[in-house]
Amino acid sequence: MSVISIEEAPESPKGRAMADGSRAYTRIFYVTTDDDDDGPRVVLANGNLPQPGDMYIAGNDVDTSAFAKEADCQRHPEVKRRWTATYMYDTKFEESQNQPNPLDRPPEVNFSFQSFEEPLDKDKNNKAMVNAAGKPFEGVTKTRSIPVLQITRNEVGFSMPSDIDYIDKLNSDTFFGFAPGKCKMQNISARRRFENEIQYYERTYEVTIAPTSDDWQKVLLNAGYMKRTAAGSTVLEHIIMGDKTAASEPQLLSTGGETVVVSTDANYKIFDIYDEKAFAPLNLPTGI
Repeated sequence: MSVISIEEAPESPKGRAMADGSRAYTRIFYVTTDDDDDGPRVVLANGNLPQPGDMYIAGNDVDTSAFAKEADCQRHPEVKRRWTATYMYDTKFEESQNQPNPLDRPPEVNFSFQSFEEPLDKDKNNKAMVNAAGKPFEGVTKTRSIPVLQITRNEVGFSMPSDIDYIDKLNSDTFFGFAPGKCKMQNISARRRFENEIQYYERTYEVTIAPTSDDWQKVLLNAGYMKRTAAGSTVLEHIIMGDKTAASEPQLLSTGGETVVVSTDANYKIFDIYDEKAFAPLNLPTGI
């Protein structure tokens, strides 16, 4: 139940210019799935193919005013696992937003940055920030600005359990051009609305994007009150200071945890703390 290959057709893309100044484009892809029982939904939901609302980008050919409006998926007449997926774009975005049926309107995509203060215990070169005595400084912060992606679209309905399952998950697949593990589902909201005798839900997906590889990991200075009695040992003992008393504050440890080290040898322990989940089933746009 998955796509195993995607190839853009040699004649793709195609384009047209209309008398009213609008432009339209078509992209065609040959897609192969791994099961005879796969249907068009498997193809159209694949995150490596265009999605409704995506900007027209085909290699060096870019039109920032054109967006994907429609997709057509046809099975090969002789090979059940072979598909032709055709995507239509045009520049009539405002016209699309005025569709009488709110469910026919394309998603809106917004991109911004969110700033906050975060604790700081290492410098830009991953060197521990400690004083001359090898002790970490306290209360040091820096301003961080993290990319935030907001996607708003109208949907027939939604599943609250599904939303709960996605919150605070990282993408296990490529999303919006970002590698797995870079994007975190920060928030999903739903607002029931009525228009033209149609009930629908205005849904907003907020995704925060990690600028660096360890942003969604917990990075802790390797320090403590106890150390191993020997390399590889599971037996721990209190760290005894020069005055023969037990350490009253965390001491920097070696990577093996058996010795106390000076500040120049300070190191960090890295932990994965967020679960991952594929974002492709959400069928969200893959570009602005």
